[in-house]
Amino acid sequence: MLDADGWLHTGDIARVDEDGLFYIVDRKKDIIKYGGYQISPTEIETVILKMSGVAAVCVTGIPVPGNDLPVALVIRAPESGVTEDEIVQQVERSMVDFKRLRGGVFFVTVIANRQHQ
Repeated sequence: MLDADGWLHTGDIARVDEDGLFYIVDRKKDIIKYGGYQISPTEIETVILKMSGVAAVCVTGIPVPGNDLPVALVIRAPESGVTEDEIVQQVERSMVDFKRLRGGVFFVTVIANRQHQ
């Protein structure tokens, strides 16, 4: 999902601070389009936030030809060992197939200025 230069294209608007940390400050769009369906990132975020090992989450789409692949950026709760597989399985159990996290799960330490923290 990274381009040749190592960038992850999510369609979000972000800034970088003097320490090189990225802060997602807004969504370029609030809908992920996959397979002709429109997916609400907030709906997937709500499912993931119900997990005890998750402190914060941002779901966005990674653009690929003809689609956006849903991806979750997750901050683990303190001392949590929640895994990518557990998060993916929770979404698969709770949502219809086209809302699966086809772009994967990435664990991060900061999600700035997000509604679902």
